[in-house]
Amino acid sequence: MSASIVAQLTGCNYGHMWGWGSNGWGWLSMSIMMVAGVSLVAVVVFGVARYLRRGGVGDPSAQAKRLLAERFARGEITPEEYRERLDQLGGVGRTAGRR
Repeated sequence: MSASIVAQLTGCNYGHMWGWGSNGWGWLSMSIMMVAGVSLVAVVVFGVARYLRRGGVGDPSAQAKRLLAERFARGEITPEEYRERLDQLGGVGRTAGRR
């Protein structure tokens, strides 16, 4: 006996997809779930890419040392200021500014 005949004989007429797809709203709910799933995957991928691009979790003074080196390269600070501030950050910095 097929399932539709059993459903008609027993009075349990669930129909197609146990009653979830036959009223016209099934396509809407499936579309919403698909968009939500794809959005979630996109957010995770972009979040991981952004995390890895920024260097992840590392030495917090690394960014400060990089900014200090950029300021020195632009000529905003003298070699003495660079060495002093780099020493305060825990770097060696003894070759900066020597020719």
